[in-house]
Amino acid sequence: MEVFAPNICLIDLDMPGMDGDEVAIRLRESGRSLVLVAVTARNDNTAILRIATAGFDFHWVKPVDPHNLTALISSLIPLVPLEDSEPSAGRISSVGS
Repeated sequence: MEVFAPNICLIDLDMPGMDGDEVAIRLRESGRSLVLVAVTARNDNTAILRIATAGFDFHWVKPVDPHNLTALISSLIPLVPLEDSEPSAGRISSVGS
């Protein structure tokens, strides 16, 4: 069975059911090494504190510049042909929108 194991997670801060900061905390508690990017319309002091406390690596304010996203992915994930990569290599998770 293939296990979904992303390298980068783009997480909206304000989501129904479970806020993005809670998602980030749970992902950090899993012990996996991954990059967490808070993608939100919020840039106030409360949001900045929530993002820092939850352990996000980056805070991007919507709309996200696609060049920044491409640069981040390129800097973190080596370019490996898909047929040579493990099932989870190079996966990106997007939570919320």
